[in-house]
Amino acid sequence: MSLKRHIQQMLFLTGYLIDYNFNNRRRPAIILCPGGGYKRISQREGEPVAIQYLANGYQVFILNYSVFPHRFPIALFELAASIKLIRDNASRYYINPEQIIIGGFSAGGHLAGHLATTWQNEKQWAPFFKPDEIKPNALFLCYPVITTEEAFRHEASFLRLIENIETLDNNSLESFSIEKLVSKSMPKTFIWHTYEDQLVPVQNSLLLAQSLAQFKIPFELHIFTEGDHGLSLANEETLRVSDPELPIQATKWVELLNQWLHDNLLA
Repeated sequence: MSLKRHIQQMLFLTGYLIDYNFNNRRRPAIILCPGGGYKRISQREGEPVAIQYLANGYQVFILNYSVFPHRFPIALFELAASIKLIRDNASRYYINPEQIIIGGFSAGGHLAGHLATTWQNEKQWAPFFKPDEIKPNALFLCYPVITTEEAFRHEASFLRLIENIETLDNNSLESFSIEKLVSKSMPKTFIWHTYEDQLVPVQNSLLLAQSLAQFKIPFELHIFTEGDHGLSLANEETLRVSDPELPIQATKWVELLNQWLHDNLLA
């Protein structure tokens, strides 16, 4: 099946929309990319987060992107198609087409980060998309998979994403390492992680922040002490039995992101 036909037939985008237009208001939109190691789509990082941000006035979409046995670049093109679809239908969904935000959790953070660092690469997207159609206006990443550096990478995610990964040399593998792809075209970025994350080490977020600083991309980074990987909202609705007892510090990320978006995109 061709890539174009796959996207047309398989794109699965779930919308949580405020369906009235008060005073001709155009709302910001968020596209969520839940985690799951490119093996599955985490439900904990989908609907609970969407409902939280819907209540805060955003139009929210969850991208159920293709995972293993599908490989790169299918999920990446599905995310690009989602941005274009929402931007093309902005008036229908009461959305400001210049306020489209992508957010990713864990491996979904790798997906969102990959789009945010390569949207301007015209050759990569031709003939399917033009860069301006798929440009994200802001990015937020929650305990993201970022680097292919052996000491810190989440091996399972990359094994599922990249076909014949064992045959790639270091330069080819680095083309999937988000901190190596940062350029001046990357949007403003919000990142949070936990120091105790044993699955995706906190160095993933630190390496990305270092690259953002190098290219003078405005960003905000929060490292919380407690909590293993995959906290989602870090509240009673999304915590697992193995997570720390409430309250934990990381639950503040929702409020922090709201303020950051207001200051950097919505003001």
